[in-house]
Amino acid sequence: MAGCRIGRVKLKNGAEVLRFPTAPRDDVQKHLVDTAAYYANIHKSGELEGFIIMAWSKETTISLVRIEKPGMVSRSTAAAFAAEETRRALHQQGHW
Repeated sequence: MAGCRIGRVKLKNGAEVLRFPTAPRDDVQKHLVDTAAYYANIHKSGELEGFIIMAWSKETTISLVRIEKPGMVSRSTAAAFAAEETRRALHQQGHW
């Protein structure tokens, strides 16, 4: 049947497989998640050395720095690296 969705699956041992509902997201949140997944996936396994993510609203800013392999970016250079890469991205997008 085309378009058929199974909501529950009951296994022989009596256990049930349930689908977890996805959190409702607006367009900005969907774009953020899709963009983060895209950039994570363009690197081959073992290539990604870290990431910096920042999200903000009218009331707050949330930032996360994750450095798996210190090298080009370390804890002491992460802030300057983020500032410079943000400036370059704005320039490339024509906003600088």
